[in-house]
Amino acid sequence: MNSDPQNSNKAKPKLDKDLEDMALSFLAMRRGRKFSITEKPLKNALGNILPFAKDTKPNRIKELQANWQMVVGEKLAKICFPESLRGKTVTLRANSSAVALLQMRADEILGLISLSTGTNYSKLSFIAAPLKKNVTLNNDENKAKPLKPLDASELQNIEGKLQNIHSDGLKRAIINLSTIIKNID
Repeated sequence: MNSDPQNSNKAKPKLDKDLEDMALSFLAMRRGRKFSITEKPLKNALGNILPFAKDTKPNRIKELQANWQMVVGEKLAKICFPESLRGKTVTLRANSSAVALLQMRADEILGLISLSTGTNYSKLSFIAAPLKKNVTLNNDENKAKPLKPLDASELQNIEGKLQNIHSDGLKRAIINLSTIIKNID
């Protein structure tokens, strides 16, 4: 045994070629796969001792569905609804025409969902299907309001601008569109 600290730094450890080959083959075999941890996660171990520390994952989707309008806002809540939470993926049910809009706002939606659930979700997937009947908002705001007709002066003004149009169907469509635009709050 050498007790001199200067000589101990100069000595290089020798690598065992067989052990190195065995380690490299193990790593090559496991490449791209998750390492499994045999111990229970801390929250599960604490859940046996403290009831409030148990994982509430099964309730997350129910809580998210119940508070969906508050999480994403009224407009987005009308066109999509959460179906499931699996791993780091959130699955939303939406009309096929709304999927493109939702994909453009995916980062924003994922951020809102992550904030509300306390879990960091990284992927958004879609089920292109009509929303379920019980999912839509049932309040007075969603019911169609009767349209107020155009005043005589407004109608006369629009018809004056439409003199060069010969198609009666197109004229009616433009007048109907003007009526709808007038009724927008």
